[in-house]
Amino acid sequence: MLWTLLALTSAFLLGFYDLLKKNSLRENAVIPVLFISSLSGALIFICLFSFSRMTGESTAGMLFVPMVPWKEHVYFFIKSIIVGSSWILAYFAFKHLPITIASPIRASNVIKLRKFFFIVLCVYY
Repeated sequence: MLWTLLALTSAFLLGFYDLLKKNSLRENAVIPVLFISSLSGALIFICLFSFSRMTGESTAGMLFVPMVPWKEHVYFFIKSIIVGSSWILAYFAFKHLPITIASPIRASNVIKLRKFFFIVLCVYY
């Protein structure tokens, strides 16, 4: 029964988030809205990263952000290009489509992603 409450809470919060995003895109350009959204997320990560460096792994616990080699930074950069282009296209679609069409498409992306990874894992292994 608890999972039902959590699922309904998640659906409510996702719908509320979509309403706020649609409202922020109403009279604004997509790129500045996406930039401010990404910047606010980056500020949270920078705080966690700084906390990890100042306190160390033993104090930070789950919030510890490990150092990674430069080779992995290249992978992060490639991933950020892919995710960034996906977000730009999604925000443009969200701005121009009605919310009754855009929200269900966005909510079903998790199911599509799971199917994709299931197929990839079945083929790979």
